[in-house]
Amino acid sequence: MGKKKKKVKTTVYISLEGVREKAFYDYLEESLLTKDSNINITISPKRGGTSDTILQQAIKMKDCYDRVYAWFDEDVSLSDEMRKKLAEAWGYSQFPANIKDSELQRIYNNSGKKKPLLIVSTPCCVDGMLIKICNKQLPIKPSTFKCKSAISGIMGKRGVNEEIEKQYYRDNLSIDNLRTRTDIEALPIIFTIFEEENSKITKIFKN
Repeated sequence: MGKKKKKVKTTVYISLEGVREKAFYDYLEESLLTKDSNINITISPKRGGTSDTILQQAIKMKDCYDRVYAWFDEDVSLSDEMRKKLAEAWGYSQFPANIKDSELQRIYNNSGKKKPLLIVSTPCCVDGMLIKICNKQLPIKPSTFKCKSAISGIMGKRGVNEEIEKQYYRDNLSIDNLRTRTDIEALPIIFTIFEEENSKITKIFKN
C-alpha cells in the first residue's frame, strides 16, 4: 500500500496590537490547538503601533496565507487612506462616510473568505473587551484610560504581564462558556482563528 497523503495545513496570519491581545490569544491557543491540529498560525512579530499599521501589515500578508486577521482597538479610527486600501483589498470601491471601524467589522466582515478579516476590540480597546470577557463591570462612560486602569485592577497588578494574564484566564475563564458569549461581537471572530477548515467559519458571519 502507498503512503497516506499528508493533509495540507490551513495557514493563518494574525496582525495584532500588543501584549494584552497576545496573552489572551495564547490562552485560547493552548486550550484549542493540539499536536494533531491541521492548522499553522503565525503571529505578527511586531508589537504596538496604530490601527493603521496593524491593518497595513495584515493587508501586506493577505496573499501569503489562507486566512489573515487584523486585530486592533476602536479608540483610534482607521485613516481615510487605510480605509481605501481595505476597500480595495475587499473588492469595494469605497465605504460609506463616517462608518465606524466596529461597523466595518459587523457589516462588511461578512464572509470567511475576506482577507484580512477584522477583529475590532470594543468598547474603546482590548482592555474594555477583556473586562466584559471576564464578566466584570465596565467603568461608567468607559474610556481607554478608565478601561486600562480597570483591567489592571482585575489582574491584580500594574502594567501588562503576559504570563500573569494567561494564568488569570486559565483560573477564571471557560472555553465552553466563551463560545456562548454573543454579547461580544469580536469574540466569535477570534474563535475562527483556530478553525481548521475555512468552510466552517462562514457560519458566524451574516450573509
